[in-house]
Amino acid sequence: MEAGRPLDPQNHSFSTPPSLPRVAAPTPSPLEKGKLQPPPLMDSHNLYKHRFNHQLPHDRRAAAFFEDEIQTLAQSFKTSLVGKFSWMPKLQEVKYAFKGIGLAGAYEVRWLDYKHVLIHLSDEQNFNRIWTKQNWFIANQKMRVFKWTPEFEPEKESVVVPIWISFPNLKAHLFEKSTLLLIAKTVGKPLFLDEATTNGSRPSVAHVCVEYDCRKRMVEQVWIVVQNRETSAVMNGYSQKVEFAHMPAYCDHCCHVGHKKVECIVLGNKVKPSGSSKLQPIREAEKAADYGGGSFKNPIPPLI
Repeated sequence: MEAGRPLDPQNHSFSTPPSLPRVAAPTPSPLEKGKLQPPPLMDSHNLYKHRFNHQLPHDRRAAAFFEDEIQTLAQSFKTSLVGKFSWMPKLQEVKYAFKGIGLAGAYEVRWLDYKHVLIHLSDEQNFNRIWTKQNWFIANQKMRVFKWTPEFEPEKESVVVPIWISFPNLKAHLFEKSTLLLIAKTVGKPLFLDEATTNGSRPSVAHVCVEYDCRKRMVEQVWIVVQNRETSAVMNGYSQKVEFAHMPAYCDHCCHVGHKKVECIVLGNKVKPSGSSKLQPIREAEKAADYGGGSFKNPIPPLI
């Protein structure tokens, strides 16, 4: 069966039975006259039920995909982002603004709906640059940036955010890039290192930007162990402290980043004043890596 073909057994007639796969029954067939019954020949309807594991009503029409098929289809969008506006400028203004930031590779900005644009980028460097800033301003309108995933829905903001983590007092021999990325991978998908970590000019702490689900509890420590290469037995190890930069809140009710459920105005709750909060030392790494919001260099022409 081809991926994406509607499974609709109705209104089809065949002069001869179609060639359909034979699928073994989940339990052995009973003996009849001393012979095992052959596995049933599944028509389109039964094949649909088999593929969905009987989780949907039989009268629902569906196009069925396997998980690996979805991953293959989404591969070309792995460096794509979604820009969200409260009040979106004209698409021409958004495209013109992107010309002013000097992206190295090819890119394309596409209209999704009245609040969202799809930012299709060709390389990870541009992807990291746009995503980690989080907030951009185009024609005096703020554009918030989220990672695109196959599960993207316009009314639900992504829970995956770029976040800076640090490894204080990391041993000097572990500052090699591939080693740091391996350690950071125990926390989240690593994106890049800050400049001071890359060149080793600040051996007291290492900073890495990673992808992280902002609903999850922040990891406080990871274990670094030494194994025997032949037996894989752990020879020794120790705990390495992990520190996070400010983690954005997520509301499970309205599915928005930036506040908790107890502060959700959709539920009629009052927003607590933010006040002045102390920035963690890791904020220096965000500045060094040009993180934390920006605007496009080229001015946007006034609307005519």
